[in-house]
Amino acid sequence: MVSNANQRTIEELLALDIHTNKLQFKILITCKATIEMIDVSIGWWYKACPHCKSST
Repeated sequence: MVSNANQRTIEELLALDIHTNKLQFKILITCKATIEMIDVSIGWWYKACPHCKSST
């Protein structure tokens, strides 16, 4: 289970200056999102290995 103690907004993550102290930013980021719509009017694709067909 993931702790919610260090939740940050996208704005807060974008404001981080990762170049100031690179050692400080060796962290794991988990992003939870909801897909609200899929636009199928122009088709879709995903990268996959041409030999084994697994995603890359």
